[in-house]
Amino acid sequence: MSTPARDQVLALVCGLPSRERWARQIVVLQAYIDDSRSRDGTIILAGYIANVQQWLAFTDEWDELLTMAPKMDAFKMSGLMLGGGDQSFERAMFHYRVIERHVQASVSCVLDVPAYKAAVAALELPEPLDNPYYWVWLGLMDCCIHFQETMKIREPIDFIFDEQSEGDIALDTFWPQYAESLRANKPHLVGERPIFRNDMKFKPLQAADLLAWWMRKNYEDGRFHTDGSPFPWPLERDLPRLQIEIGETAIRKQLTRLLVTNIAHERGVEPHPHTPRPLSVKIEKGRREP
Repeated sequence: MSTPARDQVLALVCGLPSRERWARQIVVLQAYIDDSRSRDGTIILAGYIANVQQWLAFTDEWDELLTMAPKMDAFKMSGLMLGGGDQSFERAMFHYRVIERHVQASVSCVLDVPAYKAAVAALELPEPLDNPYYWVWLGLMDCCIHFQETMKIREPIDFIFDEQSEGDIALDTFWPQYAESLRANKPHLVGERPIFRNDMKFKPLQAADLLAWWMRKNYEDGRFHTDGSPFPWPLERDLPRLQIEIGETAIRKQLTRLLVTNIAHERGVEPHPHTPRPLSVKIEKGRREP
């Protein structure tokens, strides 16, 4: 049955042959970047991975849940928590149960803005390296692709972001070079150019909103890398989780890696294969359903 919400998901793969269409992996990501509401000044990017068929099933169930009293035009975790009380937690849990039933894994990345500023102080960085959002977006995409096999995902991944964050990163500046580098090393994992969608219409982004809100709260409470559930309710299915933290040391290592790579290319040689990866990454494998 066709609905506007389903059509938003199907439009992403309408040009693919049927053998590829349903298995296509899509990461939907929501950013919390309002520094005025964060004690330390942080950027959080978080969301979920699922294939098209799973996102369609999710969308049908999520759309129906939004009509439950009190009816919601769209799920916004921050708006829900303004009401407070047990009812808000219960409603959030109901929505999480839909996520839990349909997605394959969660991903989240946090950047400490003061640490970023300390790492790049006195450096005249070119675009897009002078943009803190670049580090969050690149770090998360790079780790998702790097750890695809660990997360048992063998198909290309496409990235979908909330359109409200489109102005925060010059995608045209870094994507062509990034995609070219990826094709040279892992051509079978290269998806389409990341795109931006309206979270009122594209329901999977509302799931990412729920996760991003809780991951930011966990980070502010010092629980970003702790074991166990990131939510205040029990889990019925323990999803694999990829969590990335980008601090001052990580940014300095990444800048060093970029410098080494650039020098090597200028001299016509390959960079050292053991140039360290710069991010603090934690993978919780969870119990992944077949």
